[in-house]
Amino acid sequence: MAETNKNISRINNFSNHAQDGTGFGVVVYPVGGTYGPRVQQYLQLVLIQEGSVEITLNEKVCPLAALQVALLFPGLKEYFKFSNLVQTRHSWIHINPNILSGDVKQVLKGIPFSLPCSQRLESLVEIGLSIPRTEETTYDELIHKIAEASLWEYIVTARVHLDKTTVMPESLHRATQFIKSYYSEEINLKRISEVACVTTVHLTRLFNAHYHTTPIKFLWRYRIQHGIGLLRNTGLTIAEIAFQCGFQSPFHFSRMVKENQKISPKELRKQWWEGKNRLQPSQGNTRKVKEDI
Repeated sequence: MAETNKNISRINNFSNHAQDGTGFGVVVYPVGGTYGPRVQQYLQLVLIQEGSVEITLNEKVCPLAALQVALLFPGLKEYFKFSNLVQTRHSWIHINPNILSGDVKQVLKGIPFSLPCSQRLESLVEIGLSIPRTEETTYDELIHKIAEASLWEYIVTARVHLDKTTVMPESLHRATQFIKSYYSEEINLKRISEVACVTTVHLTRLFNAHYHTTPIKFLWRYRIQHGIGLLRNTGLTIAEIAFQCGFQSPFHFSRMVKENQKISPKELRKQWWEGKNRLQPSQGNTRKVKEDI
């Protein structure tokens, strides 16, 4: 956004690749600031950190509030009118469409104009802005990959936002995060429901509706899968893995792994390390899992 240089805080607009255009920038507009009209040349992600903006696209007014992000497409005539009440801080990512694969372009069809801005996208912008500006092409590929990753983050956020089945109740989110954080400790259904701020009966209903299992079976499944990951990717002993993952004994861990994978932990590790069998953790036999610990 070259017309607003006096307000620019940081820009990494890939000046050594003027014809490419891929890059990152951030700017603070004063109250009532404007930009344009202009014709968009790139795919552009516009993130609003503070304030707000009304973006007129081919005479259609599209508002964008703080903590939202919008995706703008090449060829549209744009005009930006920033908040009349407070200054507006926003960052952006220019993405040259020529760097994108055909698959990405196909996915972009029908994608929403705006979405809530994720923390991951904010982080990707910060990484892009941190890359040194240089006349050399040293960082060209890195800039391209971060920009494309940012676009994929927008795509994934759109999918989650539009797919209502993936939006879980806050109580269920608290319960699963608690399990994933404290699976190595001795926890039970009552403790999980207290963290989730719901009754044990209601929590069980939520798990059945979203995961087709109970909270305790979910806990044991998570312990098994984490234990299998440690078998494959570390040199820890079976006993060390068992106690790290919340099992009552190495025998308990071995029995659960064998029920889940049909082979012993020792054999599973041997096959994995020798590259003979790349098994994925399955749902396994959960019928024998106790309903309490």
